[in-house]
Amino acid sequence: MSYVATHPEDGQKWFVGRRQIPYGFGWLKEGQSPYRELPMRVVRLACREYWKNPDLPMTDFRRVVGRALFGDERDVESVEDAFKLVRVFAMERNWSTPPPLTTPGLVQARAEQGQLKPEQKASYRKTLEELKQMSAKYKDAQQPGQRELHRIANWVVKQWDGENRKLLHSDGDTK
Repeated sequence: MSYVATHPEDGQKWFVGRRQIPYGFGWLKEGQSPYRELPMRVVRLACREYWKNPDLPMTDFRRVVGRALFGDERDVESVEDAFKLVRVFAMERNWSTPPPLTTPGLVQARAEQGQLKPEQKASYRKTLEELKQMSAKYKDAQQPGQRELHRIANWVVKQWDGENRKLLHSDGDTK
């Protein structure tokens, strides 16, 4: 899961010589396991719960996630935010390509190759704005799961500070 590409994978020359990061979790130290990170915990819960009961209603699954991550099965807002994070880390990824919002260099390479569409940029900007709001919402959270939401959302948003932000703005507007 954490290796250095020796040849272009999935047509991405940009990856050659770079360490691949498990699931796009760039805050992890080399060799650190990703399985205890909040997005993977949601995925692991889904595997466990749907293995036990393939017909489990989504409302019941949301309660399981609320209880497991936030200690309160009624914490609907935090559960929805956890699902948003999972979607960010699943966005446009495959076996050899990380999610674009975790890897500005990938987005830059796609832009240089003419593979970055305006609707993708718009989607990325919208998602980053949602993550910025999520980070702010949980900035002073006391509950451990909510602190994780803040930490991870904030990490993704910070990937797009400075010059990286310009990659998503074709008109020069960097708000």
